[in-house]
Amino acid sequence: MPACHAMYDPNTHRTAGKGAITPDRLALLHTLAFAALRLCTAQRDAFTTRLEQALDSRAADAESKTERTLLRAAHQQLQAHRGTFQRLVADCLQRTLMQAIQDAADDVAYGVDRGALDLSLISFEAMERKVIVDNLSQAIDRTGAEELAVLSLRIAYWLGVDEMGALHNPFRSEVFLKAVADAWLTFDPMEETHRLVLRQMDQNVFLELPPVWRALNQELALRHVLPDAEHALRKTVKGADAIPPPPADEALRLWLAPEGVLKVIDARAAALADELFAYLSHVDAVPAPIRRLLACLETPLKQAILDDSQFFFDTQHPVRRVLESLLATGLGCHPDEDEDELFRAIESLCARIPSAALAHYKTMAEELDALAARQDQLVGDRLIAFAAEAVNQENVAQAEGRAVQDVLSRIESGEADPFIASFLQTQWTRVMAYAHGVRDAKPDVLQKVLEAMDELLGSVRPRESAEERKELVERLPALLSMLNAWLNVVKWEGREREDFFDALASRHAAAVRGVDTDARQALERRMDTMERASEHRLERRAQEQRAEALAPFIQEIEGVAPGACFEFVRNDGSRVNCKLLWTSPGGSRFIFTGRQGQLLFTLDREGLAQGMSAERVVCLPADALISSAIAAALQKLAAA
Repeated sequence: MPACHAMYDPNTHRTAGKGAITPDRLALLHTLAFAALRLCTAQRDAFTTRLEQALDSRAADAESKTERTLLRAAHQQLQAHRGTFQRLVADCLQRTLMQAIQDAADDVAYGVDRGALDLSLISFEAMERKVIVDNLSQAIDRTGAEELAVLSLRIAYWLGVDEMGALHNPFRSEVFLKAVADAWLTFDPMEETHRLVLRQMDQNVFLELPPVWRALNQELALRHVLPDAEHALRKTVKGADAIPPPPADEALRLWLAPEGVLKVIDARAAALADELFAYLSHVDAVPAPIRRLLACLETPLKQAILDDSQFFFDTQHPVRRVLESLLATGLGCHPDEDEDELFRAIESLCARIPSAALAHYKTMAEELDALAARQDQLVGDRLIAFAAEAVNQENVAQAEGRAVQDVLSRIESGEADPFIASFLQTQWTRVMAYAHGVRDAKPDVLQKVLEAMDELLGSVRPRESAEERKELVERLPALLSMLNAWLNVVKWEGREREDFFDALASRHAAAVRGVDTDARQALERRMDTMERASEHRLERRAQEQRAEALAPFIQEIEGVAPGACFEFVRNDGSRVNCKLLWTSPGGSRFIFTGRQGQLLFTLDREGLAQGMSAERVVCLPADALISSAIAAALQKLAAA
């Protein structure tokens, strides 16, 4: 009997004992459950229509006659009895949501672990259904990941625990999917149809859950349950020591010149200039020689600033330009000024500052910029060679990435023979990478390699009829010849290759013998298939999680242009400032220089993002240091 017909009875659950959740805590979650039910009920007609259309479309595309018949029957039954199906969905949703809430409360109160699947206690059909639901729920959860994460934060707060993962959130998509699956099993108890219908419940067909999660979050926020949860989720601890963002112009004007920019309060301007230089003297990313030089020049620079307070408002002010150029150029200086030609050149240019008129500051800024440009040219022809190699690396990496995805798309269902899947991931991926690499010059190669891979996968499938077995035997010589030809291209030779073809011959012999009718072995093969599919899903999810963790840093990197400065922390803990000289056409390779051309190295995008994530690489806002310093100084003075 489907789960939705087992009446929910809160008395069957533990409601007392150490850590038990109080009734008022559960009551609010029950209120949320009925709110979610109302929101889903409002979607019932649209959802039913989408499901009808999906069944009709899938039936038209089905290759199997049996599958086509089942889908058409399901489509006709749903059309004829829409109201009955919708009532069943509402009934099962109510029971399943209430049960999920009680389960979540028990998990919190008693540490119950419901994540494990005991294969010895469930049928194969139930296990298969769980796998389908897991796949669908992961995709749906991603469509509203932030709303679901915020909802988890609020429910965890309400239940008095530090955190609650999405897997324990009683309003996760898995709960809704199970309820609808139970409703259909009551509507049509035929197991084969049930699995086919369940597979249609993707994010384009199923109930729209992100608006439901959003509404539940709003309800909890109105009830003062962690009202700042959205802010807490988005807040990152990275960059705690980073230079703060520049202030809004209006805030600066109101504090420095409340009656208009022509009436700057002199005492405030002097205090702001003092704090600005105090801030710059403590920016660790600025080499010590430059900070000492700034200290020596502080008096004439402050006087120039106070002579024209437009410095604080105009980003192109001559004095501001000199300071920014001095800092940007100075980031490449060596900590030991006695051995640094760049610092001596900067020092020589800045020696004119004490006696310079305001009109001459612009010229000094341009000379400092030119000095920085000359430093970039010290790498000479080495940059050309590095760039050529980086472009080659990028092209190879792109081809390999596409090859991996081509192979994975064919084996992640778990249906591929493990022996063939291993071969595809190790050796055939190299062939696919070659095909992608020559795609522009030889577009037909890629299609031929894909066809060979698909034919290899199909060649080990047991044949049911004599005609199929005969066709396989006739086709095998051409297939083997094709495989050998492509493996010659990537130079896979030796005993390992010979062993592969020997083992392949055994599998082809088994395929020619036909289908094994032993029911037990067939069940074991199906379970092995599902286990392999689960492993591929876990691997893909792990890759997605790694990508999600690096996404903020990738986004930051994408906004960086050549000329930007980065601080690198070396293995011995020392720090070195380097400038980004070049970015590859695909944006995945970066060439840096440092120590006035003595350093020249290439990093890929993932490596750079990982360094930033580990706080071993920091992008220095050299072009915004002054704005940031003013912001920090203003914040300190305004709070005093």
